[in-house]
Amino acid sequence: MSVATKIRGGAAKRSAKFRAGRWRSEGDLEKWIRFNTVVRHVRYDNASETFHVQVEDLAKRKLLSSEAFDYVLVASGHFSTPNFPDFPGLNQFPGRVSHSHDFRDASEYAGKRVLAIGGNGSWSEVDAIVFCTGYLHHFPYLDDNLRLKTSNVLYPPNLYKGIVWMGSNGDGSQNGGNRLLYIGMNNLLYTITFLEIEGYWAVKYIIGEVKLPRKQEMVDEWKLWVERSKKIRSVREVPPFQSSYMRYLSGECGYPYDVNVDDLFDEIASHKYGPNQGIITCRDMSFTSKFTGNKSPSKKLPFMEEFDDSLEGFVNVNYEQRGSKL
Repeated sequence: MSVATKIRGGAAKRSAKFRAGRWRSEGDLEKWIRFNTVVRHVRYDNASETFHVQVEDLAKRKLLSSEAFDYVLVASGHFSTPNFPDFPGLNQFPGRVSHSHDFRDASEYAGKRVLAIGGNGSWSEVDAIVFCTGYLHHFPYLDDNLRLKTSNVLYPPNLYKGIVWMGSNGDGSQNGGNRLLYIGMNNLLYTITFLEIEGYWAVKYIIGEVKLPRKQEMVDEWKLWVERSKKIRSVREVPPFQSSYMRYLSGECGYPYDVNVDDLFDEIASHKYGPNQGIITCRDMSFTSKFTGNKSPSKKLPFMEEFDDSLEGFVNVNYEQRGSKL
């Protein structure tokens, strides 16, 4: 049995980082990654039908010469730029004001009265304010006509298949010649699997195994998915919607794994939204793997009492429960 079949769900941050590190080593992928660089500007040249990309070398603090590319994939995510509202008088608050984006260690809040925005209270009763107000889609390096502008919704507008940029007007004009692709712009439920399917579809499209229909069909399709997403009225309706999109996309590109997981989310939803249950107690439950049929080990401590965020703690605690170690 592999490690992946034994460890529980609700991955710690360091375990997620570990998995990302493993992915970049697959197929010698790391040799194609330019570390310590950041993209500063992307524009599309209609004459040459290429994207001109300018990058900054962070170590040398130097802008490098522009390079030309046939395709650009925007896969930088949308959970890094905090949505930080401004309230009148906030600058007069004497304590610390931060966003959940900056949270690293709870020890700095030990013994303090903390207000998470969204609750009730007054500044005279709290020592620190934490904004838990989400994030912004932020792509300052893209020319305006290439830039997706959306809130965190289940299906962003102007994206065919949720991937191919259809232009600011959504009609397929000034869209980078159908070769600007966005990955993971939706409000995600499935996250890793979702991103992998979109990436798989993008690769199949780039190498010519997935073909685009007529422009008007592309426009009609993205609008249909947006309208479907707007009809969702409860959290329970989100898994079926997003899983239907995943099945649709995976079927078209030949994604090699079964993504029909509605039954699994029915089980999770019963813990999240059932009587006397919630998003916190859900993290204390064990769930069965769709691929192995094995149930994940139980946790020694409730989620709200578990402060070990290390990879070793995440994996080995559960191995000890099964009588073996990593």
